[in-house]
Amino acid sequence: MGSEIVSIADVAEIVLGGTPNTKIPEYWNGTIKWATAKDISSVSGKYLYDTEKSITGLGLEKSSAKILGKDTIVISARGTVGKICMLPYPMAFNQTCYGLIAKQDIIDPHYLYYNLFCLSEQINSLSYGTTFNTITKKTFNDIKFKLPPLPEQQKIASILSAFDDEIELNNEMNKTLEEMAQAIFKHWFIDFEFPNENGEPYKSSGGEFVDSELGPIPKGWKVGVLSELCDVNMGQSPPSSTYNLDKKGISFYQGVKDFGTKYPSVTMYCLAPKKIAAKGDILLSVRAPVGEINVAIEKCCIGRGLAALRMKKGANNYLYYLMLNQKNNWTIFENGSVFTAINKAAIENLPIFIPPVNIIKKFNTLIQPVDERILNNTKENLFLSQLRDTLLPKLISGEIRVV
Repeated sequence: MGSEIVSIADVAEIVLGGTPNTKIPEYWNGTIKWATAKDISSVSGKYLYDTEKSITGLGLEKSSAKILGKDTIVISARGTVGKICMLPYPMAFNQTCYGLIAKQDIIDPHYLYYNLFCLSEQINSLSYGTTFNTITKKTFNDIKFKLPPLPEQQKIASILSAFDDEIELNNEMNKTLEEMAQAIFKHWFIDFEFPNENGEPYKSSGGEFVDSELGPIPKGWKVGVLSELCDVNMGQSPPSSTYNLDKKGISFYQGVKDFGTKYPSVTMYCLAPKKIAAKGDILLSVRAPVGEINVAIEKCCIGRGLAALRMKKGANNYLYYLMLNQKNNWTIFENGSVFTAINKAAIENLPIFIPPVNIIKKFNTLIQPVDERILNNTKENLFLSQLRDTLLPKLISGEIRVV
């Protein structure tokens, strides 16, 4: 049997989400995850695991929101149109999204998910609106594609899912490793349980403390400012005429919009960089939102939305976890609900505890293999993503057959 031409509406039930009354507290902060287009747009992988808000069973009952099951595809329908993800377990969503429940006797849900990637430009071309781009249920009737037989769909989905499954495993490992490293940092430098000269936890073993303007600190530590630990390199945007998407020059990060979980994603290159960050430098967002951080995965150009921080002595592992734990201290630059930009002096003069060099060195020695594993997993995911994205249109179009 060959392929047939179908619409998305032919092969999936299209369900619009809903929102409980926001003025009734009993409808909110329950156990039912409730997704929005914002949540979907922030997904970096195949599945949406968490949502900014949740609703109660009563909120679900008293609204048009619906719980849709595992492997439902959710697509953003307003604003950033066409972002998609799959549900790993049942959840609800609002009216900025549509749920696509695959008719599994006709189409494999994972095949539909991958097929939608190839249809994203067509979906966007059918959106309308002056303030927000929007798609409607009719859009899913208008989008046609070739549907191969179900066994072929399943083989294609299996190949592409293998890439995403490996990426997901690496992401889960990275999350665990990052949490472990953060827990060690907190134990050593916030709870003051770093190992003493006998290898015992300092505070629990009766370590001596002295008073400081930031509170009691271990003897031998001091209170200082960030510039005593690291150099601060403020970004500067190159001429826009040198920007390109053709990988000419070096990668260019303009601000927090380029940030990932730990490492930024390259979306732009430039031929005439003004300010350079080295591989391993800590990238700090200096414009709203202030205080977000990533790590430079390679030598790169940084725009005016970023600063690059580098330890004066030793590796940057300690500095990365220190800056993660300083995020709340940037609220002094908050104006109402909006963060203003910060300058070099404000960064350099951030008050911090400064442990002895030997303690920082011990931490770096312990954590460096962990950070290297996270980096290697990230690089592997980049390779797997590129390979998957190369195969995806060829498999979906039938250029490569798997019958």
